[in-house]
Amino acid sequence: MNARVTAIGRAVARFAWDNVAVVAIVAAWALWVVIGQVNRVVMPSPASVLADLVGHPDAYLPDLTVSAGLAATGLVLGQLLGIGLAIAAHLSGVVRAAVRPAVLIVRAVPMVAMVPIFARIVGYGTPTVLVVATLVAYFPAFVLVSRGLASASRSKQDLLTVLGASRWTRFRRLDLPAAVPSLLEAFRLSAVGSVVGVLLAEFVVGSSGLGQLFVVSRVSYDMSRSWGAAIVATVLSLAFFGLASAVTRWLEAAYHDGSNGKG
Repeated sequence: MNARVTAIGRAVARFAWDNVAVVAIVAAWALWVVIGQVNRVVMPSPASVLADLVGHPDAYLPDLTVSAGLAATGLVLGQLLGIGLAIAAHLSGVVRAAVRPAVLIVRAVPMVAMVPIFARIVGYGTPTVLVVATLVAYFPAFVLVSRGLASASRSKQDLLTVLGASRWTRFRRLDLPAAVPSLLEAFRLSAVGSVVGVLLAEFVVGSSGLGQLFVVSRVSYDMSRSWGAAIVATVLSLAFFGLASAVTRWLEAAYHDGSNGKG
């Protein structure tokens, strides 16, 4: 029994040490509420938020599922859109001249200002949430893949040209492989962005999801649930980033193994 208690204590201590920043923030939060005598309507205690999370998981799970599904879908669509536009702009000067200004303009306008416009065009609720998540996720893919496609060695390009390789052959054999590391990096960066886009759109025009749960809980003065929704959303973002990083590492290893095998 003592050995088991000791093992649990060591596990807790190891977790606290590995997550010292999180522990410090929670401790400061608790002290601020107690010492400052903050009204629970303004800021609930960590204990009350944890009690709501543990005691009522069914209040969070449906909205968590909705937000996670939309974020994953937006991430995939955003990557496909960004990669497709980057390839089209790389292969065609006409497309490049038309696409790049539009991409910069869309990115320059604050997304929160564009959400109501999208809602009037595609409809309130899920369609707008998906559009916002896609647009947030596509920009890193477009920028990084464009840079990767343009990073191919100039000497190798000249060699393939001298050997009579077509534009498509140079793209397939040289430009595209050079863009793979940038593509993987874009996927990792876009993972969190897709979640943020979903939460933003749900907060403004959504009918379900964690963003809408946060709004409804705040309006009804259920601040423990409102803060709980924010914490679950943060965990969801971290989970997306961790999963995307793991997938990226696996794909990088597979890509390098394949390259070495060909060499």
